[in-house]
Amino acid sequence: SIVANERKQRRWHPGDSELSNYLWTSWMQTEVVSRRQLFGEDDDLALLTVDTLSKFHKHYFTPDLHVLAGGSVKIEHLLKTLSNLSLNSKDADESYTPYSWKNKAYHEHNFTDVEMPIYFSGSCFALPSYEEHVAIRFLLEFLTNVTHGPLYRWLRHEKGWAYGVSYSVFTSDKEGVALLEIPLHNLLQVAETRKELDERIDQAISNPSFLAIEVERQLGTEVFDYQTLENILEEALHDIRRCGRIVSEVEYRTHKKRCADPAYVRSIYKKYFGPSVRGEFCAIPK
Repeated sequence: SIVANERKQRRWHPGDSELSNYLWTSWMQTEVVSRRQLFGEDDDLALLTVDTLSKFHKHYFTPDLHVLAGGSVKIEHLLKTLSNLSLNSKDADESYTPYSWKNKAYHEHNFTDVEMPIYFSGSCFALPSYEEHVAIRFLLEFLTNVTHGPLYRWLRHEKGWAYGVSYSVFTSDKEGVALLEIPLHNLLQVAETRKELDERIDQAISNPSFLAIEVERQLGTEVFDYQTLENILEEALHDIRRCGRIVSEVEYRTHKKRCADPAYVRSIYKKYFGPSVRGEFCAIPK
């Protein structure tokens, strides 16, 4: 019953709400493995026995397991505990579904958990290089930040239509998704935003001084990164998942500084977020 109840809480997988479930299953297809493979079904659970579970569990601790310990842990006690683990490995057959568009053309859809129109514009793509990954994040942070982000200034200060503009970038070990989320007040504002969006972005990324200022702003906000063990491990694990290695701060900052070049940023925009590769839809209240 505990497992069944936990599964019910994942009913919106791979999102956590009605809207986000639609984003990742009906707008884009981002379920790389089936829901059943991740959580099983109630019928599967009914067939599970202690013996079956034990056979699966023996592969939980594998020979390639790495343990990182920090703080005032007693190393002798930790090593003794770890030495009692039974290590086994088993290669499973891979069953993987690539990201893809389900409904790329602009459309509107009703949701019970939406209170105002929310315009989404996004793209899905094969895994970029690490340098390009840095540039994609730079571009979307540049466009949306509340300090001098051109989309934020346009929609918040010039128009007074939005309190904020947000972005998301998700990457697996094979591909990625980039997303702009813009809450607005009505569908007329959505139509006007769609009409002007690309021109506004093109103007912003064509200004070298504007890009240079943003590079320095972003680097400045990261001055306190790597200050705690937790943060260091978090960044290291992200790098390992993302590109199979830990990236030095020097390399990261080198890639970020390249984003002061308009031609480079424009090439990133065209390849990963330009009009020809983007999909869009608007979530509206039901």
